[in-house]
Amino acid sequence: MQNQSPVSFSVIIPVYNKATSLRRAVMSVLDQAGIAPERVEIILVDDGSNDESVVVIKALQTEFANRCIRLHQQQNAGVSAARNTGVSLASNPLIAFLDADDSYKPSFLATIEELYLRFPDCGAFGTAYEFIWQASGEKKKARLRGLDPERRWQILPDFFLSAAQGDLPFNTSSMCVRKDVFEDLGGFPVGENMGEDQSLFCELALAQQIAYSPNACAHYFQEVSGSLMQTESAVGEMPFSQRLQNKLDHGAIPTNRMPAVRAYIAGHLLDLARRNIRGGNPQAAKQLLKDARSKALKLKWCYWRLRSLIA
Repeated sequence: MQNQSPVSFSVIIPVYNKATSLRRAVMSVLDQAGIAPERVEIILVDDGSNDESVVVIKALQTEFANRCIRLHQQQNAGVSAARNTGVSLASNPLIAFLDADDSYKPSFLATIEELYLRFPDCGAFGTAYEFIWQASGEKKKARLRGLDPERRWQILPDFFLSAAQGDLPFNTSSMCVRKDVFEDLGGFPVGENMGEDQSLFCELALAQQIAYSPNACAHYFQEVSGSLMQTESAVGEMPFSQRLQNKLDHGAIPTNRMPAVRAYIAGHLLDLARRNIRGGNPQAAKQLLKDARSKALKLKWCYWRLRSLIA
């Protein structure tokens, strides 16, 4: 390890009508093991909620008056703006994100700290995560590909390849970024409420090394009311993919990384086809499958092409 000094964290929680899950999220930060409480500040950015979210936050501030729980209220501007505001208010050099309907395991921040101490030159740090279905309580670990699942601490070899072959290796609620790196990259794209997280992930993966642990240290809750990305709604290609394609078209992606980036874009298009098929719109799925870029993952393309014909 090159750096043995403990670090402090700012945990950013964007909030919009999440009164029912907020306490679970905040408590998961307060219950972190191996990290002194004074090294963690929680910044909740209420993005114009019209439910009891602010009441819940203020009650938590009163109940845990000895902990640093900060509330910032703003008019509704979207999740990207809320996260960006939280980072601008952060006092600490490492920024962790947590969606208000997700939660950390007690080991999350200690695992991130260990990654930072082992790989201090990395721009971001992430862990695997676990899906939880709220209604049934069923749990499933994310499918990790393109890395060594037995190595507890490692540099993620290729974010794009891992994401193309399996689930995202980390999500917003299981990653941490250096504040200076986040600001240099311009933060989350404002006005985009779907795929905005992958936009940041792509920029990080192109500009920085990412330290990673395959230990699942966060919970990603499914069947969440109000979550756009967890529905089967029919959607078209998202801006993050279009920007990535533009980089490819203009030679802004290193040659050795182009195949993985193309596979990543194909994976995105095929996921959209899946959503359209399951959302009852097979014609939209067929249009996506006509896009030559989707064939970069040939076997997956064949499977969803068949599914679209059956639908």
